[in-house]
Amino acid sequence: MAEPGPAMRDLEALFTNLPADAVGSLDGVGDAANMPLAEEPQGVRDDLRRLDQDASRH
Repeated sequence: MAEPGPAMRDLEALFTNLPADAVGSLDGVGDAANMPLAEEPQGVRDDLRRLDQDASRH
């Protein structure tokens, strides 16, 4: 719950103990792997391909 006051400047302490997503995974850490990529709608696959290409350039 939000509380009045100054904005937090260091969020690392807030998130450091949370489980992390697996590197390269399309699913978040608690998500079930229940949708094979080949069954995703074409628009979703296109978006994922574009994001992967963008990430590989950085």
